Amino acid sequence: MKEIELQNIIWKFTLYLISNRRIYYAFIGVFYLSISGVSNATIGWIFFVGSLASLILELPSGYIADRIGHKQALLIAKGAFLISTLFLLFATGIPFLFLAAFFMNIGHAFHSGTASAFMHDTLQSLGKEKSFVHIMGKMKAWSQIIPLILTATIPFLLTIDYHLPFLVMLLVDIVGFLALLSITSPQNTSTKVEVNEIGIQNFKNILKEARAISFYRYALFFGILSGALIALVGFRSQYQEFIGIPIIWFGMLFALGRLISSALLFYSKKIYDSFGTIQRYTFFLFIFFLVLLGSLFLPSPWSVAIIFIVLNASQWGLDNVTTTYLLERIPTSKNKATLLSLEGQFREISSGLFALGMGYSIHILSYPLAFLFSSLFLGFLLFPFLLSILLDRKTFYPLKSHL
Repeated sequence: MKEIELQNIIWKFTLYLISNRRIYYAFIGVFYLSISGVSNATIGWIFFVGSLASLILELPSGYIADRIGHKQALLIAKGAFLISTLFLLFATGIPFLFLAAFFMNIGHAFHSGTASAFMHDTLQSLGKEKSFVHIMGKMKAWSQIIPLILTATIPFLLTIDYHLPFLVMLLVDIVGFLALLSITSPQNTSTKVEVNEIGIQNFKNILKEARAISFYRYALFFGILSGALIALVGFRSQYQEFIGIPIIWFGMLFALGRLISSALLFYSKKIYDSFGTIQRYTFFLFIFFLVLLGSLFLPSPWSVAIIFIVLNASQWGLDNVTTTYLLERIPTSKNKATLLSLEGQFREISSGLFALGMGYSIHILSYPLAFLFSSLFLGFLLFPFLLSILLDRKTFYPLKSHL
């Protein structure tokens, strides 16, 4: 493949990343509650069912992507996102919400891990794999600019009709699908596996590979943490409405968080270098996120808004650094998408269970108490994995970097 063709992949893939940003996240909880019969407990079940769909496909999707090709898997992801948007656009009852969550999480399952593996292979073809974190960070940062504008302004459409934002999202999804369709896949041996090589034994070998390189402890820590954050922050809009923040501010507050995360993504390499070891990085995440979640116990409107901004920014702004640390564990593996999907599978389990628990906690107790108890439980759950990582002498010193 000519280098100019590979360079074209970068800007087209950026369009694809733009279209994957769900611009309605800032108010999705309030939208759910606008549908007859929906409560926070119902929302917990919607998140749980969506996570269950993603869980079932998360690991197999990575395995499938390594076999059929990363681009083909990403097309499946994009198609699922598009169908999800259609269900939200025409939602008139609870079944539409469950179906939308189901297809959206199918999209996440095929996108998770596969997108990073696809770009890593692309940069290897360019001879620029050492710049993965730098280039991917900038791509993700730029891919947030248009969604930020839409996210900040789209809540104003809610004053006209609660379904209009989903019409805008549908148009963005179509553009992203066409951009991805026009990409020429990079040549990479990891996606050229004969059909007769696909089997249960190979799948078991991949799981053995993960165990042999102590990948599980990292996948569990990052997966549980990110899943819990996705679930807990998923109740943001309801909480903000409950404490009296006007809905027209939801998009701006959400966009501000994503703007900060774009800056963090842009400086991913510097952040990565500043930690040096994965031990320091995981310890920082453990303390940082638990303190923020626990602080939501204080139901002051603007303090809650600020905390959610910081959570939003750091949750997604550090994503590229986390992915780079995980890729450092598997630099020569031919099953990168499958191995990265392990973390995604643990994330979906965590997300579904935390969402279900959070929904019922709010329904029975209150928003502040639900966030407080959730943060305490998360800390208790993560501590053994954190301790295991801190005591892992094999990676106590900085890993050999490909940056």
